[in-house]
Amino acid sequence: MSEVGEITDQHLKDIRDTFNLLDTDHDGKLTTSELAKLLRYTGSLKSEAEMEELLAPIDTDHYDEFKKYIIEKDILKSLADEVCYEMQDAFNVFDRDKDGYIDKEELKRVLTQIGDRMPEELADEFIKEADLNGDGKIDYAEFCKHMGY
Repeated sequence: MSEVGEITDQHLKDIRDTFNLLDTDHDGKLTTSELAKLLRYTGSLKSEAEMEELLAPIDTDHYDEFKKYIIEKDILKSLADEVCYEMQDAFNVFDRDKDGYIDKEELKRVLTQIGDRMPEELADEFIKEADLNGDGKIDYAEFCKHMGY
């Protein structure tokens, strides 16, 4: 993903969203402590000393520099891999019989009876939106798409 031609509009949106999320004081700049959150999350950094050494030659405090750094270091792939892993874990929680599908009735039971209980009408709407092919069950691709990935 280090070649500019491979970067899509979605990648650029993801980079911008990540920058905005890390920029906790909303000043349009990233401090080393704000950037360290990203590096620790992706497993690229373990200690404060490593961070200082890594970031010393790099000016990533503004968005354009941050974007260049993310692209050159291929951090998008690390983030995508992490999201994929977390999404698969979430899917597996609902896929009770491990057949690769979330049964409509099982999801409805979970949505309406466990945790923050969703009204039945809202659960029906949620399931209808997620079940893109209308087969009464949600596969992993439908799950990811409905969750925004």
